[in-house]
Amino acid sequence: MNHNQRNSRAGDARTRKHGRANEPGHGGLQGRGRTQRAGAAGSTRAQKPRVDRVRLAAYDILRDVDDRDAYANLLLPSVIKKHRFNVRDAGFLTELVAGTLRLRGRYNAIIALAAERNWQQIDARTLRVLQLAAHQIFATRVAHHAAIYESVELQRLVANKKAAGFVNGVLRTLTRTPLEGWLERIRKQEISEDAKLAQIHSHPEWVVRALREAQQLNLRAGDIDTARLLEANNETPRVNLALLPRSGVSREELIVLADSLSYTDAEEAGGREAEKAAEAAGGGQTENAAGAVTGKTPSEAADAAEGVLAESEYSPCGLELRGGNPARLIEGLELPPGTLRVQDQGSQLAALALARAGESGSAEKWLDLCAGPGGKTALLAAEAEATGAKLWANEAQQHRAKLVTEAVCGYQDIVTVTNADGRDDAAYSGQMFERIMVDAPCTGLGALRRRPEARWRKQSAELPQLVKLQEQLLDKAVTKLKPGGYLAYVTCSPHPAETRGVLKRTLKRHSDMVELDTLEVLNRVTGKPLTQTGKTLSVQLWPDKHGTDAMFISLLQKVVPEDENTGRKQKNHQPENEIRLKSEPRAARETKTVVD
Repeated sequence: MNHNQRNSRAGDARTRKHGRANEPGHGGLQGRGRTQRAGAAGSTRAQKPRVDRVRLAAYDILRDVDDRDAYANLLLPSVIKKHRFNVRDAGFLTELVAGTLRLRGRYNAIIALAAERNWQQIDARTLRVLQLAAHQIFATRVAHHAAIYESVELQRLVANKKAAGFVNGVLRTLTRTPLEGWLERIRKQEISEDAKLAQIHSHPEWVVRALREAQQLNLRAGDIDTARLLEANNETPRVNLALLPRSGVSREELIVLADSLSYTDAEEAGGREAEKAAEAAGGGQTENAAGAVTGKTPSEAADAAEGVLAESEYSPCGLELRGGNPARLIEGLELPPGTLRVQDQGSQLAALALARAGESGSAEKWLDLCAGPGGKTALLAAEAEATGAKLWANEAQQHRAKLVTEAVCGYQDIVTVTNADGRDDAAYSGQMFERIMVDAPCTGLGALRRRPEARWRKQSAELPQLVKLQEQLLDKAVTKLKPGGYLAYVTCSPHPAETRGVLKRTLKRHSDMVELDTLEVLNRVTGKPLTQTGKTLSVQLWPDKHGTDAMFISLLQKVVPEDENTGRKQKNHQPENEIRLKSEPRAARETKTVVD
């Protein structure tokens, strides 16, 4: 339990004792965009604070993330629906929640300097109010006076009223110095360089160290920029989509179709026309009644002018959504279910690397061992169908196995979904496989930009158990791989212990497994050659260099045994020039262009 959780639970218990409800809208009086929560029964001695509903909803989500281990991305849609927020207010709420969660480490450091006390000594409820206010002051165009006033009112409603003056004083101190001035003060502190990076870029210090070590392992010295990588984790990622063959349309046709939607369709499908209402009043930005500036920035407006969708930079089946709600867009396009789905480019490339390594023989058997929630499984199913293969998909958690079944709803004829521990025989359905995907459970450090609260929940102490599980899954999978077959080891983490460390020990235990040149395989798949992916045969993607999650992808192959009669290796379906083994350093290979 962290500091926010300890202090908040104690504080909320005191609040409940005095009769103040803490759930959104409980005991509240709503009107003109404001909420008034009830005080103690029958109390009329003082006027109750009236707080902007969007900020109050943001506070409640942050509290639930801290106290109940809730996920912001799951809470936001239900809260928006419950309060019937319009497009502008929904956008402001999303920015407040996601931005504050990502940058709360930076804001804690700045608040501590402004308050002249350790942020851990501040009541967790008050600290949340200050974090939300700091985000408005430093990361939005909300007027400073509006941010201060609304935050003081919020403090009076949800926390200790007597601390309202403290909140007011701290926030006024924040507004006297621009953000860069506060960051410069952090740089001048007598703390380690890692600690400075952690505070400035809002990451736990152990994560900073892990990412820097991953860069040192995978990149040349001149390509290493840890600060830029950390900042990329703080940027809202573009939504990427995967278009599967059963959609019946090409990427080019879909881009045209998305742009040709009628006004009504666009509003329902992508939300773009609703956003234009915000853009129309004020050159791309609109201020709502609570002082929040919402709408599109100039760069977002430029993206919208270019079109709803664009082809992804690397994945041959990928598309990039330039704005709007992806779920509504997918619904509005009316494609066959599951054939257009949200999926990061890195995940698409991981699935395609396995599917397109070597030559696919007819009637092959493929396995996605850790399949939940099913995104890679769906893409593997599409690739398997194209080659005449059958796919098995296993997931250890029952509720995630159901998600896999939903994800492959269009491929029931070639996909079998199972629910078993990947270390047990039951996960393999009595089969031997030509291709196995081991997308192992990991720390998820490669997807921090998508899950704003994740960085604060992960602990380095979890790493040894995860590494043990990863190696156990690989060991079992190797025994179920046919000679000449391919295995893809994938993690959504660049942590050296989970990537090259696991791989090194696995190869040492299994002398019949060899590592292949994953980059060469992917360069046959991608729209343009990948660069800066690593100094080894595996591929490490980066959000700051490739615009993807930090996916680690390594292709292995089981050696074909020698024929007992001839002493020669049995025929392998892999062409000699398809995959190059450890014959030359990556530095030399990266200068070559692979041509089919």
